[in-house]
Parts: sequence; structure tokens; C-alpha cells
Amino acid sequence: EISLGLVGSEMCIRDRHQVDSGIERSILDVFSMLLEQQQASQTLDKQMRTVQSWINAHLEQPLSIDKLARLACLSSTQFKKRFKASFSKTAQQYITELRMEKAKALLAHTDLPVQLVAEKVGYGDLSAFSRRFSLYVGMSPRSFSQGK
Repeated sequence: EISLGLVGSEMCIRDRHQVDSGIERSILDVFSMLLEQQQASQTLDKQMRTVQSWINAHLEQPLSIDKLARLACLSSTQFKKRFKASFSKTAQQYITELRMEKAKALLAHTDLPVQLVAEKVGYGDLSAFSRRFSLYVGMSPRSFSQGK
């Protein structure tokens, strides 16, 4: 039996026998990110909502600032300023955060090999993915996957 509840501002997941802190942290991270996105999308203009939706739907593809700026019908400079003002982070930081959270979820909840996870989150180069994941999470993708 699993119970889910809020304690203060923290969400807690408890199993009668054991709490898996890795899964709990992943769920909390995704939940927090979804809340941020929901709050941000309520105040975003149409151009930024369009870009946000497109990024979310195409994480596995290369996402350049020029491509995103064209999608928003803005110059690259205007796009970077508007994106940062809308999301309080750069487009690259936003994309990296989404990719790493998706990678964490795939590694924690599937048996996909690390190479395939890397590809599913937009990294064709396994070593680049591993370096970025290690910086973001604090451990290698393989170690994270084995700790599930």
C-alpha cells in the first residue's frame, strides 16, 4: 500500500515497508517542474507558449536558438531576451533541464540502455550526454540507473 501526501511544501511518498528516496526525489523534481511550467504558461504570451509546446514535443531533436526564434517569429536576440524574461532561465538551460528530467525518469523506470535514453532526450553522443547528466544529477547515468 502506497500513500501520497503533502507535508509542508514537500510531497512525501511512503510505502509501508520502504521509501525509495531516488524515485521520491525524481517524482518531486518532475512535479515541481510541472507546477512551474503550469504557472509560467498561464502568464506566457502566445509566442512563448508555442515555443514551450514545441520544445516539449521535440526534445529528441536538435533544438537551436535560431530554429526556436523562427518559430516565435523573432530575431535570435529578441527571442533570447523574451525567453529569459518569460522563464527566468535561458532557452538552453530550460531545454537541458527538461532533457535531464526525462532522462532521469527513463533511467529510473525503464530498462532502456543508456545509449537509447541519450538518443531519446536529444543526445547523439553518449559521452556528451553522460557528462551533462553527471553534472546535473551528481552521478553517471549508469550509476543512477543501477540505483533504481
